[in-house]
Amino acid sequence: MTFDIHHGDALEELRKGIMPPPKAKMKVLSIRQPFAGMIAIGMKKIENRIWRCSYRGPLAIHASQKWHPSFGPPTVDAQKIVTLRGCVIAVAVLSEIITPEEALRRYPDQREYIEGPWCWVLGDVRKVPPYPCQGQLGIFEIDRDN
Repeated sequence: MTFDIHHGDALEELRKGIMPPPKAKMKVLSIRQPFAGMIAIGMKKIENRIWRCSYRGPLAIHASQKWHPSFGPPTVDAQKIVTLRGCVIAVAVLSEIITPEEALRRYPDQREYIEGPWCWVLGDVRKVPPYPCQGQLGIFEIDRDN
């Protein structure tokens, strides 16, 4: 996959308004498509995980190379939001991690995305220029030199 943006420039976009000064690290969560794309366009505000963490704050959304198996092969319509893989495509703020019951009570419009056992609530989502990087399990960090 080819990108028309310099890596350093894309990471600067990630940092604008949400990060400490340059050389600071950005927390990243890798998410399979089409879910990463759905988060990037503001459709999905709840990310389900089997684990919790204490971190709250800015979080880059990395579009995994893999397609989530529950969706079958990508359709033509889905291709519009999931063409980017293996790169950071958005930034969000991880504001809280709650149970599915609490998520259903507080975010009824997200019912179709709530499964749990832990629901990560993502807000202030912004698409960013694609920043290619290798995905990892768990929350990981990137910096300008990646």
